Amino acid sequence: AHMAAEVAIMQLAKQYWRKRYRMAVESCDAAPLRAQLQSLFRLLMTGADPVAARADARALLGVDSDDVAMARLRELGRPAHTLVRIALAALDASDGRTADAVVQLDWACLTGLDAEIVAAIATLEGGTTNTPPPNARERLEADPDRWMPSSPPAPSSLPTSLRSEHEVLCVAADELSVDAFAHRHYRTETPVVLRGLARGWSAVEKWPDLAYLSGVFGHRVIPVEVGCSALREADGGWSERAMTLDHFIDAHLLPSNRAARTAEQLAGSAIGYCAQHPLTEQVPALRADFSEPPYCAAGPEGVRVVNCWLGTAGTCTPLHFDSYDNILVQLAGHKLVRLLARSETSKLYAAAGGGGAVTAQGNVSPVDVDAPDLERHPLYAAAHSSWCILGPGDGLFLPSRYWCVLVSHCLHARIDRESPSALPDGNQR
Repeated sequence: AHMAAEVAIMQLAKQYWRKRYRMAVESCDAAPLRAQLQSLFRLLMTGADPVAARADARALLGVDSDDVAMARLRELGRPAHTLVRIALAALDASDGRTADAVVQLDWACLTGLDAEIVAAIATLEGGTTNTPPPNARERLEADPDRWMPSSPPAPSSLPTSLRSEHEVLCVAADELSVDAFAHRHYRTETPVVLRGLARGWSAVEKWPDLAYLSGVFGHRVIPVEVGCSALREADGGWSERAMTLDHFIDAHLLPSNRAARTAEQLAGSAIGYCAQHPLTEQVPALRADFSEPPYCAAGPEGVRVVNCWLGTAGTCTPLHFDSYDNILVQLAGHKLVRLLARSETSKLYAAAGGGGAVTAQGNVSPVDVDAPDLERHPLYAAAHSSWCILGPGDGLFLPSRYWCVLVSHCLHARIDRESPSALPDGNQR
């Protein structure tokens, strides 16, 4: 089994390099890095000197610490980074270092996730003969903070501004048919909270237990945003990193649960978010834990993308809109959502877009809805908003281009089902 996995991964690596080598070189700006890419390509194709190939790959990637690795990823470019990680995975698999090869393929998934890489990981993990990497599950079994909090946020912890806002309509999911949803909400682009939408999903029972998540994919590498909000990146309050889930649990999720249990303030450095990540594509075993909400049938093409979000208390997605319809399902913890219709856009001072920052798509507003600076954003004083609180098992239909802010009051997990939205004339938006 190990020999079959080794051959399969090396074949995958060579196939990727043949198809994408030119694009990778063109995307890499630094001449020394391009030269090393060319050297690694020759060594990988010929198989003449695996030691030299590994040295080239390691030199291209730099030190595998959070900060250095992410900085080198940006320097290399996404295509080159994906190829180097796959090459190193093949070399690790050839040496019998299956667990290391899986880590390299997970890194490749961060910049080039596709079915072939996921299948390669399954091949490696199914054919491993060495000891799997240690994970936190056994230690977590006895930890009182392994469970995500289930109590809703205290009224005193909510913004006082909610008193002047409307609460989003809430209905019991088992009392709203798909036809009624399509007529009353989807076609009219009206948000609605679907209480109990995920009733019966095993994820609602299993995912609040960090020991379960650790046992399924504790050794896998995931992207994590550290800090409260991407809008604070400039002042050093936010950064992007990659780490194993077990490291994420130890450094972020357990401290969040502990702070909730002891009523303490979570340190800013402990705030972390695995945000908008196609986790169920990277770890297909998790798909068995949930079902497709029936309301997705109201859209013209059903579900297009499934993203997962897993984070601590204190995470805040800034005021923004998405260009697709969303059904957000809260699996654990509680989340406060503030909403503003697209008709309010002229009062929200959205950035024009462009560049590589969080505002690049032109769908982010600088307005702080909890404490708006009306000297800088005077038009916001006339904006109308609404709000809701989602608990475990609740869903929220969020129409495309509807503005929203999402604030987590405790450690939480959620899943988003995105689908194209249809304009009245049938065109896709």
